[in-house]
Amino acid sequence: MSFKLTKEQERIVEAVNDPSRPNVTVVGYAGAAKTTTMLSVAKRKDEDQLTGSAFFFNKAMADDMARKIKTDRIVGLSSSTLHSLAYRDQARRFGNRVGKPIYARDILKAVPVEGSYLQKLQRFMTPNAKAYLGLKSLSTFCHSDDAKFTDKHLSLGDYAIHDGAGEVADKTSESSRRIAEFAMNLDNGLGMNHDVYLKNYIEGVCDGRYQGPGGQYLIGDEFQDSNGITMKFMRHMASEGRQIIVAGDPNQQIYRWRGSVNAMDRLKTDIRLELTQSFRFGQAIADAASQVLRWLGNEVSLKGAPGRVSTINGRRSDGDMAVICRTNAGIVESLKIMLDQGRTCYAPRAQQILDEVLDVIDLQNGIKASRTALRIFKDYDDFESNVEDGATEFLMLLNLCEEYGTTLLTRLLHDSMHPKDGAVTLLTAHSSKGLEFDNVILGSDFPDERKFYDLPHDIQLDEMRLLYVAMTRAKFNLDMRQVPLLLDVCGVGRSGRAAARFGS
Repeated sequence: MSFKLTKEQERIVEAVNDPSRPNVTVVGYAGAAKTTTMLSVAKRKDEDQLTGSAFFFNKAMADDMARKIKTDRIVGLSSSTLHSLAYRDQARRFGNRVGKPIYARDILKAVPVEGSYLQKLQRFMTPNAKAYLGLKSLSTFCHSDDAKFTDKHLSLGDYAIHDGAGEVADKTSESSRRIAEFAMNLDNGLGMNHDVYLKNYIEGVCDGRYQGPGGQYLIGDEFQDSNGITMKFMRHMASEGRQIIVAGDPNQQIYRWRGSVNAMDRLKTDIRLELTQSFRFGQAIADAASQVLRWLGNEVSLKGAPGRVSTINGRRSDGDMAVICRTNAGIVESLKIMLDQGRTCYAPRAQQILDEVLDVIDLQNGIKASRTALRIFKDYDDFESNVEDGATEFLMLLNLCEEYGTTLLTRLLHDSMHPKDGAVTLLTAHSSKGLEFDNVILGSDFPDERKFYDLPHDIQLDEMRLLYVAMTRAKFNLDMRQVPLLLDVCGVGRSGRAAARFGS
């Protein structure tokens, strides 16, 4: 590597390669070249003929790291997702069941569940609705480091914030426990979804049934998105004498809703070091991001990339542009506006959303859905009633179809499915993680100030972290005029907000 390390990076490389082999936590803020630092660590390990493995939570990041390892001719480090390591082991043992989804309808055939009347909500909870919550509870259990399912793993979905949540918990506790126990019985003949086979693999490694990865050291990147079961894996590896290096940014923990925890603080290591120098954006964006970090409780000032000039709400630079939204609904709204303006657009999630819309159309026409998870519904009425009964992961899809109509939705999504030269990229903040663009516009569907401050504090933290991720994708210009909350937090004036609707 010809890249010259900063003093912060040099301190990390020296600390990790100390002969005492300490376990190290690296807090690398947005754009701070964590990957480059980890490659430098591995290069030094190579010189000492030490081998190791780097694990990621995102396949694209793992593949990118693997390419860089090859380019830098590092022979002692491998790169993969933890799921891929578990999949290879479990597929050898359980065949093609591994990686297959588990559907509520299949569970209900094996685990009889009766519906219940909810007095406080004055509605009937169907067996299907209970099965959905049971499968969500299964995921919560699989994400934990617990060996046995208990009521603390219960997932209540949207019922969790309702004053009838206690009644829902009482009515679903037994069925969720039976569903989880059946799904974790590996002789059940059902599919073993990603959560189940990863949980089974790690528990097997920790209790000695399965062989873990080889090598003298382990790197866990993007570790802020870890959960209880992956932390259990790293602790076990450390107990076996492996050196543990975890890197990430706690402020980019955006998957708490699917089980990630504050792993950067909960996994105790010997040394904790920071990377505050960004190589992505200039000082203006660094200052705005620092304000968000302070709101999140961090007393840190990020440094902009040397020689790079960035602007907030300024004139857009030459180069690519992305509109980063909060939701799929925001993507569709932005698509309509931009396509009506004659702009060329690319939405990486368009094919996925289109497949769901096409399945909705089939259900409306009395045809069985075949492309997506909507195949579990027998007809459109079944789809609608299940959404009302608790299958809330489909609520946004139902609302989109009702607001725009399936014909318009199909056209919008079909016109934006494929990358094109000069196209504006439209994506969600969750999907933007790990990406960067010359120009970023934040969409209008992030919570406004009134709604934001009405949210529970932990949800406020989630939303602010998501805004931090979205805003730090920008390299030269960040347009956040459609997000008044962020303007206030960053101390940026609101002038020209009306022009932000994708004008110049």
